[in-house]
Amino acid sequence: VRGSYTDGYGPGAAIRVEHTRRMVYAKPDYFIVLDTLEPDDDKEHSYTSLFHIDDTEATLDETTLAVETHTPEKANLALIPARQAGLSAQVVKGQKEPTMQGWSNGPWREVPTAVYTWSAKGVSHRATVVYPLKPGQTCPVQSVALATSSEQADITVRFADGTAHRCRLALTDAGDAVALTRQQ
Repeated sequence: VRGSYTDGYGPGAAIRVEHTRRMVYAKPDYFIVLDTLEPDDDKEHSYTSLFHIDDTEATLDETTLAVETHTPEKANLALIPARQAGLSAQVVKGQKEPTMQGWSNGPWREVPTAVYTWSAKGVSHRATVVYPLKPGQTCPVQSVALATSSEQADITVRFADGTAHRCRLALTDAGDAVALTRQQ
């Protein structure tokens, strides 16, 4: 699945960056999200990627920057980003200043929100594994790596049992080719 946002960011939508999000379902266990941000200039831009989580608490692993919920006897969620230079993360909940963040409605309430930030010049790519967890399950993902060219993104997901999955995604308008291989 792929979608793009092209209406601009910031006051008056004056910052022109095209945001394309691609999602791949790696059956039967998890999702891969690939964000591509393409500005119309050569300036450095600061980016923020948000994941609002429908739960009461979430923790941040300072080493891997993974964010995970741990609600007993309930399904949980792990977000595991591909490591990249300059990437930082935090979890906010019910924040009112400097901006409203960490809220959801229906009913209106505070929710933990994973906030990933980074800066880049030119085209920037970011990959995140979204891994649903059964009650009591430990997330099996050890790491996520991303390598890109102008034509494709290669995302490698490594697991605690020593296996790895590699996902190749086409980045051109010519198509949305996806190849997922599982390695022992």
